[in-house]
Amino acid sequence: MSKQHPYHNASQQRALQVMLALFGHEIDGLTPGQLASAVSASASAITRDVHNLIAAGVAERLPHSGN
Repeated sequence: MSKQHPYHNASQQRALQVMLALFGHEIDGLTPGQLASAVSASASAITRDVHNLIAAGVAERLPHSGN
């Protein structure tokens, strides 16, 4: 993101980056660690973002495959 606008919010921008990172991974999903690496964020920030995306209905938690 280049120029900061006074209405930009870092956490909202990060949540959008998480959504973009999830595109194309609808079948197998991504782990929180993979998401954290993809958007250069902490695991705790990713956990908050994913919970908010789930609450908004735009993401879902997949059962762990054990692989």
